[in-house]
Amino acid sequence: MKQKIEVSKEVRASIAETFKVTPQAVGQALQFKTNSLKAIRMRAMAMERGGKLWQEAAQAAKSVKELDSRGNVKRTY
Repeated sequence: MKQKIEVSKEVRASIAETFKVTPQAVGQALQFKTNSLKAIRMRAMAMERGGKLWQEAAQAAKSVKELDSRGNVKRTY
C-alpha cells in the first residue's frame, strides 16, 4: 500500500528549513521513500501543520484465463 502526505509548498519549505535539509529530502520523507528518524519527524511535523495522509488501496488480483490452441477459454482462475 502506497502512502504519502500532501502539504503546501510553504509548509514543505518550512520543514526543510527547520530540519536543515533539501526540499527533495522533505519530498522523499513525505512519500515514505525514506524511514529514518528525521524522516519520521518531518512527517509528524507535516501532519501537525495540516498535512493530509493519502493511502492507495491495494488492487484485487486479476483472473487468469487458460486458453486452448485455438484461443478459446478452457478455464478461468
